Amino acid sequence: MDQMIIPPFLKTGDKVAIVNPGKVLPKEALTQAITLLEEWGLTVVPGAHVLEKHNQFAGRDEQRLFDFQKALSDPDIQAIFCARGGYGSVRIIDQLDFTSFLDHPKWIIGYSDITVFHTHLNRNHRTATIHGPMPLEFKDRDKRKEALEQLQSMLFGKPATIQIDGHPFNRSGEAEGELVGGNLSVLAGLSGTNSDLETDGKILFLEDLCEELYHLDRMMFTLKKSGKLKNLQGLIIGGFTDMTDVSGWFKGEAYDIIQEHLSDYNYPVAYRFPTGHIHRNYPIINGGRYRLEVSSLETRLGYQF
Repeated sequence: MDQMIIPPFLKTGDKVAIVNPGKVLPKEALTQAITLLEEWGLTVVPGAHVLEKHNQFAGRDEQRLFDFQKALSDPDIQAIFCARGGYGSVRIIDQLDFTSFLDHPKWIIGYSDITVFHTHLNRNHRTATIHGPMPLEFKDRDKRKEALEQLQSMLFGKPATIQIDGHPFNRSGEAEGELVGGNLSVLAGLSGTNSDLETDGKILFLEDLCEELYHLDRMMFTLKKSGKLKNLQGLIIGGFTDMTDVSGWFKGEAYDIIQEHLSDYNYPVAYRFPTGHIHRNYPIINGGRYRLEVSSLETRLGYQF
């Protein structure tokens, strides 16, 4: 397998873009995001259509595609912040030309719906990305202080080792490998496509939001039946936020369902990891090489330079 491309880390004065492949972005969120990034010493270039609206999308497909392509192809842009998730990335991913991007790799930052970009670039172009906070959330900088501080440190070349308390469901062990994953609903939707996730020999991480528990069960079967859980080095379970059971199929919690699906495997598993639709959405390098240490008392995840 080809070595993963790690884009250059940022330095003061670098230009970064804010584009929006997904849902409508409030103007005040863009304004506050620009303020924060400028405080970090960056020069911000918003996409021409970042505040557009077409139904719930941030403009028509061709407008969102234009902004993303321009940022990808501009050699002066050193990082691309995806303004928010929602839905929309899958509608433009196959129309993007990554030729100039591969000549001048740059960080793409986001999560949730942006999982499409993480898996597509990892699989097809062997390029690392950052799964982490997005500009929509920068307005809540006090609540997200730790996550944003870690994002700043990571972008400027100092990824932090994440250390958290253990969880009763943790399965102890150690693992090293490429870290891949993202939003489970998006990953399930990409199954069998040219943007599908490859997991053999890797550390997988998962998170999700506002799903019915029976749907979570079905998506876990999708991972299992497609072999994506079989040959992992380790597994990280992040936030499964605001899950519901309106249909009454299950009476437990999301982690109960996930644990049941992992009974056939022996690799280390870490629960309640700070990634996903939570305030402590700590950034991680999707495609980066990490060391994972899990016990009943704590979990540690450290980036391997």
